[in-house]
Parts: sequence; structure tokens; C-alpha cells
Amino acid sequence: RYRNFVLSIEFRCGDDTNSGVFVRSPDESGGYEVQIWRQQPAGFNTGSIVGTAKTARAFTLEPDRWNHYQITANGERLTVMLNGETTLDVHDGKFSEGHVRLQYQQFPIAFRNIKIHSLP
Repeated sequence: RYRNFVLSIEFRCGDDTNSGVFVRSPDESGGYEVQIWRQQPAGFNTGSIVGTAKTARAFTLEPDRWNHYQITANGERLTVMLNGETTLDVHDGKFSEGHVRLQYQQFPIAFRNIKIHSLP
């Protein structure tokens, strides 16, 4: 279980993949889902946190190449960076700690170089 941290993770997928990286997931479901999906129907596209915050503009991932997320959770502040560009910087206190989970939904996706650094 993690409370405050910086998560670095690389992912590779196609242009139409629906996936995500969950952080502060309290049990086997829930938590913050950092979206990997170009055209999510409700507008929570790549770089958004589903149900919490949408990006101000569209951010694109490089299909069939390694992309990099850096996700920082420090207190109520959540920051998401995709390939070195900040997609979100928001405050939300719904989930204070939990597990990291990787999502797979019918489309091929690969993850690698998963590193987490706890913050005080």
C-alpha cells in the first residue's frame, strides 16, 4: 500500500487501446484510474483521471511505441505527466492510500520499467 509517491511506468499499446494505471486503489477495485484511451466516451481521455479530472486539451500517446507516465500522489495533490508533458495537476482527497494496479481490457498493452519512490 502506498500513500505519497512518484510512480514511473512505461507502456506500449495501439491507438485504440483502453487501459489505465490505478493508484491508491484501496482493494481489488477503485482508486484513481489514470486513463490510457484516446477517445473515452465521457471525455476522460489519455492523461485524465477517470471520474476525477479531465485534461484541458487532448494529449496523444505514441501508438506502438514506448510511452512514459510519471504519476505523483502527494497528499491531496495528484500530478500526471505523459512523455514529459503535464496533463493534470489537481487536488482530490477521495483516496488517501492503496495499491497500484495495471488495467487490461481486450486490447494488447505492455508495461515495463515500473518504479515507485515513496515520498515522506
